[in-house]
Amino acid sequence: MDKALNLIGLMRKANRVSLTEQKCREDIKAGRSSLVLIASDCSETVKCRISDLAERHGIKYIISEYSKDDLASAAGSGLCSVLSINDSGFAEALLKIIKSGS
Repeated sequence: MDKALNLIGLMRKANRVSLTEQKCREDIKAGRSSLVLIASDCSETVKCRISDLAERHGIKYIISEYSKDDLASAAGSGLCSVLSINDSGFAEALLKIIKSGS
């Protein structure tokens, strides 16, 4: 598992991520979300719905290279199309890892 996925597991243990689309939408609307990670293989409907909502609320989002299975495995859950990262420090660390390609 790569560094980004390891960090997602750590965020999950620290209770700083939300895993369902509904919970992510709630976190974005409430301003709790610092970053939204969207699985590469989620439906176009979900991608549009989440990215549009994040843009309206000024929340960064990434359509990641990771599949739903990758994200679910890292977070220790069932299939996971979207993740809301609810901690600015974790969000910045994940962005740094993703940008560096590690």
